[in-house]
Amino acid sequence: MAEANSPQQQVAAVGDAVVAEATALATYAESLDPAGWEAPSWCEGWSVHEVVSHLVEGSERFAMQTRAALAGETVPEFTVEERTARRQEVKKMPFDTLVNELVRRNTEFFDYLRALPAADLTRANVPLPAGLMSAGQVALLRLNETALHHWDCLAPTNPEAALKAATAGLMADSVLPAAGRLAKKDALAGVNTVYRCDASGPGGGPVTITCRDGAAQVARGGDAPADVKLRLPTEMLLRLVWGRVSVERELNDGVIRVDGDKDAVRTLGRIFGNR
Repeated sequence: MAEANSPQQQVAAVGDAVVAEATALATYAESLDPAGWEAPSWCEGWSVHEVVSHLVEGSERFAMQTRAALAGETVPEFTVEERTARRQEVKKMPFDTLVNELVRRNTEFFDYLRALPAADLTRANVPLPAGLMSAGQVALLRLNETALHHWDCLAPTNPEAALKAATAGLMADSVLPAAGRLAKKDALAGVNTVYRCDASGPGGGPVTITCRDGAAQVARGGDAPADVKLRLPTEMLLRLVWGRVSVERELNDGVIRVDGDKDAVRTLGRIFGNR
């Protein structure tokens, strides 16, 4: 019997979440008329149709690269132009085929991952633009993409859209350590502020965001003195660092609660590209 929190169990939990996100997005997309498909998503310049096509294309591409790496074969590389061309080909699919492929491709990839031994899930040998990653890390990348882009499709017409709390809990430890690189350099200019974020819900706890010398660092823990303290759900903290929060609205509604200067929180929102 696999031990608790084994790589296989972790990938199984992530796979369940990815397929649930893909299925929910497919159900939502099926409810749209053609105008709804071409309506804007939260991703600037991308329609719902474009976002779904991106997810369908990406699920196949990441599966191809992971399978090749674990088989010891040459891993295919894709330029930006090649990825765009692949997405545009996928976009030509009929709507019903596209949503079916969204679920099928993710299900198929995670069925493959679930059958792998722990060594294959933890060995970092899948070359991606971010560096060598393990199959388990690739699985988390697929969860991040699918969950966040699901939200992107819902948010323009549903101000209450949020990541599922359990999904956020699975994502948190992969998103937060790398979140500093998402900060906007121009917005960081002149900012010298330490933020203590008390995140509630699965994956929560204290998180410190340090903005200093034109850089941002995000780390678990909250022992250092902070200039501003925030209390917010974990899922919103993840969306905040991913530039997916209407900061002013959440401040006004009291969803983001602040001890300190609210203007500093507005600045934090701009640093991560929020609206």
